[in-house]
Amino acid sequence: MANKKFMWDTNMLKRFYEKYVINWLFREQNWTDEQKEQGQENLGIHQVLVSGSGVNSIVQKNTYSIADGDSSVSIGSCCSATSDSSFVLGNRLVSTNESETVFGNFNEPRENLIFSIGNGEDEETRKNIFEIEQLGDVYINYGGSLRSLQGIINALIDSIHSLGGDVTIPTSGIG
Repeated sequence: MANKKFMWDTNMLKRFYEKYVINWLFREQNWTDEQKEQGQENLGIHQVLVSGSGVNSIVQKNTYSIADGDSSVSIGSCCSATSDSSFVLGNRLVSTNESETVFGNFNEPRENLIFSIGNGEDEETRKNIFEIEQLGDVYINYGGSLRSLQGIINALIDSIHSLGGDVTIPTSGIG
């Protein structure tokens, strides 16, 4: 007898999720019926598996947010998690890199980021206050623009040297 491949369609996944996962969550949290109804309405719990076009994506209901990447999460107002395994939480945020996490408001999307905090004021003034790139480079907003943390440290060391001081960087005991 040949092995038959079983395929789940969207309705089957939704029914399974509602019957088992959500009921378990509500039971474990001891939610009242009113809390369950409010939670389903606010979080779009009944639509978790079908909101957004990404497989296993989660998007907050009624917020104009998008979770198109597989296993992506988009929570907040008008947020967009379009890459796989991306996570956005805030206001008008955009994630464009795989496995990227974004917090804040009106971030400036850039290539090769894995983490950023946006602190823009509107669509025209998108900017980030903190960034970590995929290779580990860290940038902070210093003096109104993003600067390499390593560059800032090097400048401080140069300033100390110019004053006749010496800087010793420990090579052990650092995580």
